[in-house]
Amino acid sequence: MRRLKRSRLDRFIAHHAQISMREVQLLLAKGAIQINRQPAVSKQQMVSQFDQIEINGQWLNSIEACYLMLNKPVGVLSATVDTQFQTVIDFVPDEFCAHKETLHYAGRLDRSSSGLMLLTNDSSWSRAISEPRKKINKHYLVSLEKPLKFSDIDDFAKGFYFEYEQQWTQPAKLEVIETNVAKVVISEGKYHQIKRMFAKCDNRVMKLHRYRIGDIVLDKSLPAGGIRALTANEISSIGNCTE
Repeated sequence: MRRLKRSRLDRFIAHHAQISMREVQLLLAKGAIQINRQPAVSKQQMVSQFDQIEINGQWLNSIEACYLMLNKPVGVLSATVDTQFQTVIDFVPDEFCAHKETLHYAGRLDRSSSGLMLLTNDSSWSRAISEPRKKINKHYLVSLEKPLKFSDIDDFAKGFYFEYEQQWTQPAKLEVIETNVAKVVISEGKYHQIKRMFAKCDNRVMKLHRYRIGDIVLDKSLPAGGIRALTANEISSIGNCTE
């Protein structure tokens, strides 16, 4: 994951404008620098690649923050680059993000799974999705090889011990929809977690589709491979998730 780089204003400008720190201080003293259309007040202000910095009416190169929703098809990798398979980044049109190389995914799906993928270049925002203390729920529709058992519901609620991690999973919610179909809600994202949980119940996942992360629900109008920008409410919901 690419981290959001923050640095002091004078160092940021000196690097990106190729001028000395002394020159930056003189520009500040003249009131010639603006940050996000507001006068800069100190050389020690912290800025990032997403801030719009103006010097004497000229903009420094800045990167616009991107927040996207993708309906990931089966067969596509949760990766930024791959020489063999299509990746989730390959579905992003140039007009959706001017700097596609800065994008990463927030919450992976394996190649055989489908559904809601969130793509962004704001690592602070994406970290909040996986932050254990926030417990942002991920919702899945799962098709199984064998009929579900009522005991599965209790087993998911208790959690499972994963030998590899030497950890117990957090309690999860399992709702039986049909004989071989269930909805599953988890608040973490261990490696192949849902498949491994059902394996503990002597069952095998045939299809796995994620349709919701926190308060962000996969847009039903998006076909497989469809993508759109998140709304302002969807973006802010990660910071104040109601679940």
